Amino acid sequence: MILKEKEFKIGGPHGAGGFAEIDEESIVISPFAAAPVKQIIADLARPILIIFTGFDVFNGNEKSLADAESPRTRQM
Repeated sequence: MILKEKEFKIGGPHGAGGFAEIDEESIVISPFAAAPVKQIIADLARPILIIFTGFDVFNGNEKSLADAESPRTRQM
């Protein structure tokens, strides 16, 4: 992978283990999340950067994705 070649550490392959490794020096990449990733991170740590799909992104059923914004995630 490109990130590994640039000496990025890829944390937790999937599931809760990845969340446990997030700290203030982490970069979180979360495209097309099917879980409330930003909500969970808001309770655990303040990573340096979160990259996500964005606002107004819908799945195939025209429903918003699960990782919605909230006042708590906007404070991050």
